[in-house]
Amino acid sequence: MKEIQELALDFIAAIPDSKLLGGFRGTPGTIHTDGNYRLDMQCITSAPKHWNIPIQCNRHRGKNGKGSKSSVPLAAEKGTRKGGSTAKILVPCDDPWSPAKVKEELVKSVNEFFAEED
Repeated sequence: MKEIQELALDFIAAIPDSKLLGGFRGTPGTIHTDGNYRLDMQCITSAPKHWNIPIQCNRHRGKNGKGSKSSVPLAAEKGTRKGGSTAKILVPCDDPWSPAKVKEELVKSVNEFFAEED
């Protein structure tokens, strides 16, 4: 699992700061992706409002367009058992974090995800 954890940490480090500046858009969608992971904005929570920002494993369609396979199967399997995300943070809408703070919190969440016993 250590190698898969490193892939997630490398993914976080590679997210351009420009994609994390000033908060996130109001509609759900992908913020950043690579061949292994994607950073999404899933929704805005209520009272108090926060952006729900998870890191999830990418899935790839099979050759016939059916079925899917994760590029990081062990993390995807563990994530599925734990609610689907390798990391999840809630960023306040009223006081958006700096890109460095977003990355710091994502790193903490990834490390907690991989440290948890199954």
